[in-house]
Amino acid sequence: MSEKLNEVMKVIKERRSTRKYSKKAINEEDLNTIISAGLMAPSAHNNKGWHFTLVSNKELLEKMNSETKEIAKTCGDDLYERWGNKEEFDIFYHAPTVLILSGDDKAYNSYIDCAAATENMLLAAESIGVGTCWIGVIELLFREKTKEYKELLNLPEGYTPLFAMTIGYKEGNSAKPPKLDMSVVQYIR
Repeated sequence: MSEKLNEVMKVIKERRSTRKYSKKAINEEDLNTIISAGLMAPSAHNNKGWHFTLVSNKELLEKMNSETKEIAKTCGDDLYERWGNKEEFDIFYHAPTVLILSGDDKAYNSYIDCAAATENMLLAAESIGVGTCWIGVIELLFREKTKEYKELLNLPEGYTPLFAMTIGYKEGNSAKPPKLDMSVVQYIR
């Protein structure tokens, strides 16, 4: 398969989930670059049905980590249950900043809106050398304790937390590149 390799494709090919972060706090300029990319994402009906909450409070991050792991222990998903039972596992990989993505309850499809914004931010972060990881397991916490976390995260009325993204400076090697499985692609001409 031949492809044109421009700057965007280069970033897409290089982006990996970061699971080891330095302790250095992310600087405002890098954070604003990443957030701006999310705000420029496409959205259903152009509703932009998202709200972003940046958390660097260690106590709150630890509370979310431990409560998510406790719920995960009996959630019925093998991987999540293993994570929940691993004492040393941190769902946020000790990242200095975690972005919580919340959806507007009245938007046409805020889950997809937030997913598009997340992908923009993942790619923008990679383009400036910042590590990220999309955290889906936290949905267990947000489903079980929605009201509590709406309050803890000080969300505007009508928004529900959906998932999270870790943000920080990379430390160590990234994950291996994925293998492309072209068998899932079908052309009808």
